[in-house]
Amino acid sequence: MQRSKYAPEFKQEAVKQVIDKGHSVVDVAKRLGIPDNVLYAWVSKFKKADEPQSSDLKAMQAEMAKLKAELRRTTEERDILKKPPRTLQSSPGEVRIYSIPPIRIQTHQHVPCTQCSPQRPWLHEPLSPRAKAKRC
Repeated sequence: MQRSKYAPEFKQEAVKQVIDKGHSVVDVAKRLGIPDNVLYAWVSKFKKADEPQSSDLKAMQAEMAKLKAELRRTTEERDILKKPPRTLQSSPGEVRIYSIPPIRIQTHQHVPCTQCSPQRPWLHEPLSPRAKAKRC
């Protein structure tokens, strides 16, 4: 028995009907007039050729992990930029007023006298000449 040679376009169309359109291998083989096992072999070859190599797969996974990390970082940056800064007005018509408490400056300190502090009677004694000279 003689082997039949099929054109590559014919093989691709037959495999496309099985894979893309979802028809069964037996049904497509009967319609095209080819043996079932031949079509099964074409489909398996097509699927193997379509799979990426293991080194390509590792490179793709590494690139995908890098892209996911970059996407996560840019999403966080976008979310930060979406939030209004706390120092600016939260709405266009809002005006914030801050009140500053008054500063108390004491110009005079109460000096205890003998009535307030009986332990220090010397506070009301007259200044000595030396203390007067230091003061002026």
